[in-house]
Amino acid sequence: MLNRCLEGGGYKFAHELVSPFAGFISGWLWILSNIVSGVVVSLGFASYLSLMLPFPVNVNILAALACLGVTFINYLGARESSLLNDILVIIKLSILALFIVFGMGFVKPGNFSPFIPNGEIGIMQGATIIFFAYSGFARVTLISEEVTDPEKNIPRAIILALGISTVVYMLVSFTAIGLVGYKELASSGSPLADGLSING
Repeated sequence: MLNRCLEGGGYKFAHELVSPFAGFISGWLWILSNIVSGVVVSLGFASYLSLMLPFPVNVNILAALACLGVTFINYLGARESSLLNDILVIIKLSILALFIVFGMGFVKPGNFSPFIPNGEIGIMQGATIIFFAYSGFARVTLISEEVTDPEKNIPRAIILALGISTVVYMLVSFTAIGLVGYKELASSGSPLADGLSING
């Protein structure tokens, strides 16, 4: 029963614990949240990729092509998409580690004053944006039937992923703000690249 509830994600939980209608609403909200977060992530990816290309390119077109490319990779099969995902995560974490290591030496303490420039409302606005970064952690529950001892391993995987990601986010945020300050980051489409370009 637990495996089936985990596999159905939010839809199944709401269906079993509240009502079929609540499950229906939860399922559609989950689909819509995937669409919104997919748009945000693809635009962010396209913004950084456009910086690496030797010619100007429309970011929206690049984001659409990225979505089509990911769709094709998923069409090829779970093994192929899982392998590519592992490779991309390793590359991403390596780049972030380099950003932190090289950027820490140029952090300016003055960029952290005032520490909360927009007050409590600013914190809430930041929380709504970072929601996209954390929206995918529960997706591991969707493969519960393929996991050995899901009652223990799935919660462990989610907690471990949350812990590692939180530490990485805090270190990257500290380094980026320390390099250029929050005002420049807020107006940038590629804040990490701009942060490193400040010091060459």
